[in-house]
Amino acid sequence: MSDIHPDLAHISDVIISMRREIGILKAEMTERFDQNAATAAALHDRIQQAENNLITHCDIDALDDGFLVATVNKTNLK
Repeated sequence: MSDIHPDLAHISDVIISMRREIGILKAEMTERFDQNAATAAALHDRIQQAENNLITHCDIDALDDGFLVATVNKTNLK
C-alpha cells in the first residue's frame, strides 16, 4: 500500500485533470484557428477575384455613324 497522503493524491488528480482540460482547450483553439485561417484565405481570394473583375466605369458613347462604343475601366483597389 502506498504511503501518499490523501491530500497529495487529490492534488495530483486535480493537476492531471487540469492538464487534460488544457490539452482539450488547446486542441479546440488550434482547430478554430485553422478554420479561421482557411476562411480568411478563401475570403481573400474572393476579394481579389472581385477586385480583378470590378468594373468601375462604363460609358456608352454614340458615334456619328450610329455605332455604340463602350468604354470600360477596371480598377485595382490595392
